[in-house]
Amino acid sequence: MIKVAFVFLRKPMPTFRHEVIRDVIIHRLKLDEARIKVYDSLIRSRQSDINNKEKQLLILKNNLFEMFKSDGNYVKKDSIINGIGIKQKAIENIRFNHFEKLELLCIPDQITDFETFMSDVASMFNPKNLSVWSLK
Repeated sequence: MIKVAFVFLRKPMPTFRHEVIRDVIIHRLKLDEARIKVYDSLIRSRQSDINNKEKQLLILKNNLFEMFKSDGNYVKKDSIINGIGIKQKAIENIRFNHFEKLELLCIPDQITDFETFMSDVASMFNPKNLSVWSLK
């Protein structure tokens, strides 16, 4: 049960990890100072949007599991699960849109670097690369 609670209620990634990722992106795309300022603004906006959706998601998950207190009355279960799916979809759209905006921030000379970077990002989600996520 504790493992299940951890999966559903885990906290967002620590700020220091966000900063490392930010620095890697700046380095890989060779962003200049002006673009870094715009990128930092994009990051703040994305983080705010995701934090808001994650709060809504936690409320829905809380409502879902609170149903176990209601003597087996699970009438709202499907609508709550649907709401969770909608919020999760919104979060993924926020993330995708963030990278679209990052691509627009690139000058023509940076597009190849952006495409290479996004290929690396995509490979993190390839089922063949799941061993990357293991705790060996």
